[in-house]
Amino acid sequence: MAKTARWSGVIAVENLLTGDGRLLETDSLRWENLPLPIRTVKEDSGAHDGAVVIGLIETIERREGGEIWGEGSIDLGSAEGQEAFRLIQEGYRRGVSVDLDDTSFEIRIASEIMEEMDSMMEELFEDEDEEESAEEVERETDENGRVTVAKIGSDDEVMVVTSARIRAATLVDIPAFIDAQISVVEEDISEEEQEELSALVASALSIPIDPPADWFNVPEASTPTALTVTDEGQVYGHLALWGIDHVGLAANGQSVHAPRSNTDYSYFHLGVVRTAEGTDVATGKITLDTKHAGRSWSGPRAAAHYEDTGSVVADVRATDGIHGIWLSGALRPNVSPTQIRELRAAPLSGDWRDMGGNLELVAALAVNMPGFPVPRPGAMVASGSVKTLVAAGMIPPRRVRRPGTEGALSAKDLYYLKRLTAREERADLAAARVASAQKLARRVQVSQMARQVREAQ
Repeated sequence: MAKTARWSGVIAVENLLTGDGRLLETDSLRWENLPLPIRTVKEDSGAHDGAVVIGLIETIERREGGEIWGEGSIDLGSAEGQEAFRLIQEGYRRGVSVDLDDTSFEIRIASEIMEEMDSMMEELFEDEDEEESAEEVERETDENGRVTVAKIGSDDEVMVVTSARIRAATLVDIPAFIDAQISVVEEDISEEEQEELSALVASALSIPIDPPADWFNVPEASTPTALTVTDEGQVYGHLALWGIDHVGLAANGQSVHAPRSNTDYSYFHLGVVRTAEGTDVATGKITLDTKHAGRSWSGPRAAAHYEDTGSVVADVRATDGIHGIWLSGALRPNVSPTQIRELRAAPLSGDWRDMGGNLELVAALAVNMPGFPVPRPGAMVASGSVKTLVAAGMIPPRRVRRPGTEGALSAKDLYYLKRLTAREERADLAAARVASAQKLARRVQVSQMARQVREAQ
């Protein structure tokens, strides 16, 4: 189903005085180039600073009573859109304030106030030679002796917008026009689609925008641990383990291990996350749906590649642990359930670049086959407990029955087992040859280093 929901309602009212002395004159509003954005603010401070787009205004029409009626969609593919949908649906935030430009307006003051101000000006500039009245004018004062110059009611001074263009609308807690409110349009959707919609909204609710600080300082696990993603949005696990040969290079006889950082991963921790406690934590990114950067690229260019081509799904801290490179952090609040599933299924792969003579981590991305795989137990886990464990191998029977007797294997079964055994023997032989090649390569490398040392002396 499309990741959108429908909304409709009043976004403004013409010829109705607001409580703070504003009025949109009849037929003063206009709109063009639909659709226009509908936005929301994290905190309604009376302005629309920091507003983010959460959907579209697709149609606008003028109705009876000066109502400006709008209809459109809400983007449920973003965390902000999902949260706005929830607030509207549950009635916590339905108010709307229109964002205008190309505005012409007038300030109109009640005639009595204007007459009083004119009288005051006449007194101020009165001819000094003119005899003052023997009887002084009594003026109203407050308890502190301050003189009341004028009394102005809520409708005595009004800002009247005579012409303006609607450019957007923003969800707020307290709209200027009390009737400017929208609601979710209930659509005829299947039960399956409704469950998917509920899952989308629930995913936004469970992943915090400002995660706890301790999520970024999770101690390394006591055993090698593959990437783990919790339902709450917490992320932790090993990116690579120490002493494990790179899979692709080992096949060519090279023994390359994951490098340690000399800079406390400063080339990886290029971003910042504001925590629930209000502190800022330097973080790196886990990227989905992209490929490794080019081998000849510089560190900054490689980092930019992942930022530009992939979807960032998590922000994490990297540290050198006992078992390997340890990551801990939080999912991005706008990740979808589909992306979470993909992240859980895909192992992590690092990208290291030469920075000042040392290989430094610049990116972590989810891939199909990593260079330094972190094994997972071959187990079925439910609610944190191992339910089934699949062993990699085959236990031979104590006694082989003659073919044709009860309980014996068929000729086809025996043929299959013979071929399986032969294949395993070939695999063992290939592994032994690779190990031998690795040892030879290391001896050659040591020999070359020794020769270089002798020549340097």
